[in-house]
Amino acid sequence: MLYAILRLLFRITFKIFFRKAVIHRLDNIPKDGPLLICANHPGAFLDPIIVAVLMNRPIHFLAKGVVFKTKFAQWLFPKFNMIPIYRKQDDPSMMHKNKETFEKCYEHLGKGGAIIIFPEGISITERKLRPLKTGAARIALGAEEAYGYGLGVKIITIGLNYQDPHSFRQDVFVHVGEPIVANDYAESWKKDSYVAADELTEEIRKRMEMQIIITENETSDELVAQVERLYKDKLKAFHGIDPNDSVKDFKASQRISQVVHWYLENDHARAGRIADHVRSYFWKLDALGLNDGTVEVAEKKSTVFQKGLMDLFVAIVGFPVFVYGFMHNYLPFALAAWLSKKVAKVREFRGAVAVAAGMFLFLIWHLVLGILAWKFTHHLVFTLLYIASWIPSGLLAYLWYRVVWRMSRKWLLLSIFSKRSTLVNELVHQRALLIAEFETAAAEFRAAEAAGTTGTTTNPLNEGI
Repeated sequence: MLYAILRLLFRITFKIFFRKAVIHRLDNIPKDGPLLICANHPGAFLDPIIVAVLMNRPIHFLAKGVVFKTKFAQWLFPKFNMIPIYRKQDDPSMMHKNKETFEKCYEHLGKGGAIIIFPEGISITERKLRPLKTGAARIALGAEEAYGYGLGVKIITIGLNYQDPHSFRQDVFVHVGEPIVANDYAESWKKDSYVAADELTEEIRKRMEMQIIITENETSDELVAQVERLYKDKLKAFHGIDPNDSVKDFKASQRISQVVHWYLENDHARAGRIADHVRSYFWKLDALGLNDGTVEVAEKKSTVFQKGLMDLFVAIVGFPVFVYGFMHNYLPFALAAWLSKKVAKVREFRGAVAVAAGMFLFLIWHLVLGILAWKFTHHLVFTLLYIASWIPSGLLAYLWYRVVWRMSRKWLLLSIFSKRSTLVNELVHQRALLIAEFETAAAEFRAAEAAGTTGTTTNPLNEGI
């Protein structure tokens, strides 16, 4: 009961927290039968929650055993379908308890249940897949062995791709893979359980790598992110991709990452020069308080002016809505943001803390407002309409804030253009040169790939890009 209530609340919360959440191939998830879900882990406990929200069946979660230390935690967390798993790096003396954990997993799978596990064993907000532990494979095949290889356990891999899991109104793309049948590795497991676990773990790794965007290191990730900002829209336009097609947008990001990685490996000097030029461009933008979107339209000063006037009109007309939404939503929003920074010392937990804290704070705050509305009016219809207005007005207030912020950037650009037009023209020219460089590099990579000299394996997800 508690799980169902929280799942409903988090489902509503995610619709508010994320600007756009796209689930690709949700139909790959079996509606019943024993299921083990393996996902990457960039967003701490935000990750299991988002998977639970998208699933149409209850899920049990393998969670770090260190959070089960107190009697209260041992009573409470199982009510949230949490099962403790013990890691050597947390407490080597507790590793023997994993035998009991595995048996609980076997029992749950034996009842046709679903379990989610994060095989990386650690949550770090990086666009990469860390080495996988063999626990998922051993649970799946151990359950089959315990039930005479007649369970039919299936393994689903899920790729979680956040635009930024720690910021409000960002996007998330969830890629669901095709099921892996655990019994396909049964014969190997009977001969040598270690070899079978390694084989199945390797298959899980291959599937997961195709479902996420991977960058090799911090330098590579920075360059990929900057190339995405400058060039991804051009790449999508080149291939005739609908700007709202999230699947192709994800594939375009994968392609950019692949090309950047290849150049860093094979023409490091050239990649380094491009990275320096890109870094210089964004440094100038930051110094001026601009962003790439405003420079993109700066070639036509009249366009900036016209759009600036439209934003000004929206800002004036929408101001009363902003005030209403701000009054009814800002306090719990700001408090949740403050708590996420205060409580979560590790960056990976900030988004998750903000979501959980925000959900409960908004519930309490709006409950108080609802009681006050009823107390002063004793009018049911008015109170219900008043309650129904809070969330939409809050989202409109945030949208108004973004419009005003964008408008300020455009007017700043016009101000700079009127006083320092040479500098703006230099930025426009520098941007054009960078995009031309990207297009040349992409064309050369496609030619090398066609000739089979890149040494890369084409990802079938990215065909046509």
